[in-house]
Amino acid sequence: MRLLHTVPAVLLMLTALFSPDTALAQDGCSTAGPADFNGDGLADAVVGDPFADVQGKEGAGAVHVLLGGGRSSGVLVLQSPDAASGDGFGWSVRTVHADGDRCLDVVVGAPYSDGEGSRDAGAAYVFHGTPSGLPEVTRLLPERQPNAHFGWSLAAAESPSGGALVAVGEPHADRDGVTDSGAVHLFEVGDTAKASAIITQESEGVPGNSEIGDMYGWALALGHLGGRPGELDLAVGVPFENDDGAGRQVASGKADAGAVGVVFDVQAARGRYAGTALGPQGDRRSTGRFGYALDYAEWRGDGFLAASAPRASGDSGMVELFARKGAGEVSPLRTFPAESGELGGGSLAFWNREGVLSLAIGSRMTPALDPGLSGVLRPILADNAVTSGAVPDVSVGAFVHDGAAVSDVGGRSAFEPGTGLLVGLPDAGPTGSVAVIDRGAPVYHGPGKIDGGASADFGAAVAG
Repeated sequence: MRLLHTVPAVLLMLTALFSPDTALAQDGCSTAGPADFNGDGLADAVVGDPFADVQGKEGAGAVHVLLGGGRSSGVLVLQSPDAASGDGFGWSVRTVHADGDRCLDVVVGAPYSDGEGSRDAGAAYVFHGTPSGLPEVTRLLPERQPNAHFGWSLAAAESPSGGALVAVGEPHADRDGVTDSGAVHLFEVGDTAKASAIITQESEGVPGNSEIGDMYGWALALGHLGGRPGELDLAVGVPFENDDGAGRQVASGKADAGAVGVVFDVQAARGRYAGTALGPQGDRRSTGRFGYALDYAEWRGDGFLAASAPRASGDSGMVELFARKGAGEVSPLRTFPAESGELGGGSLAFWNREGVLSLAIGSRMTPALDPGLSGVLRPILADNAVTSGAVPDVSVGAFVHDGAAVSDVGGRSAFEPGTGLLVGLPDAGPTGSVAVIDRGAPVYHGPGKIDGGASADFGAAVAG
């Protein structure tokens, strides 16, 4: 069943796009690399600019595709085909190979989109990569619910049956009769899309219970975390879940301790799920917000899941690393505490730093004792151990919020980390910025030109 038809997306191609090092492929997507939107053989990167003004619509939002991962001058600017003021298009971004060609596709969330009179119901879109012309865009639209913020979070991965599985978070949805309990929508996407499931904590076999303000679906990750070989498992962040024991509770236990629920074989289960709940090691403190950010990667045959709790450990934050240990088993591997005052773990990204599996931990909030630093990236994981090497400093000034979003760039497969790291600085200057790190000092990149508008939070979301 096709959810909605595809339509041309609004796309601006800058003159710089046609420079020799960013030339469009002439034979379709046959020469596209694994992370290549426009088929020129180079790995590209994607940057959300969710409150950009577009075509006279304030805060409609835009998404910038940095050709060559920001190492060249070409930029494509994607805009919503349904653009309206305040949509927040680009609040979340992910990449995946959804259709049958080799060009990379881009998934975009617009959680403040209204549509059909439902204020802030949200929307999501898949932009199909192309070497020339306007890309096709497929709408992913659920039944509208006001203030549900569908598109707040995204996860996407190639499906074992072909095409892609796209998970869309709707954390403020009222589900199962419970306010702000949250939900995750699954879509099977190829040339077209169909809605395949809605998952809540009341779905059969899913860990947890739907309670007021849980915000199930705040963060998402797809990977192989202990389900059947080859099938996709879904990790769901529930950072406002209370630690209140078994059964449905109201206003009890440790408030906003947070949790992560893993649903095994999420696509193949067809509504009869199995899963497990994950929590941080040691004391689960109130307001820790475990599950605020998630990332998954595979390295040398192992699968790793990182989950943050940015308000844990006396508001310094921490990140918990888990490893796949076998069928139905996800085990804690290591805890990474942040330094005092960092609020560490607002964003996470595994990346391949010079042949070593690494974890970048973004801390958007300013250190309490030095507000001028405004965000940091924490040291890294190397072959399951903490190393002394630090991520290069990407601060460019006070209150720029570097590390607001982080992503690897240029991975050779869906779950293999790329060798580059993309760091969002959405409050740098009047428009925002990103830093690209690849075997050296960061290279800064500003937004592309928006026809009839201007950037506002370039770097608020990133994907490679």
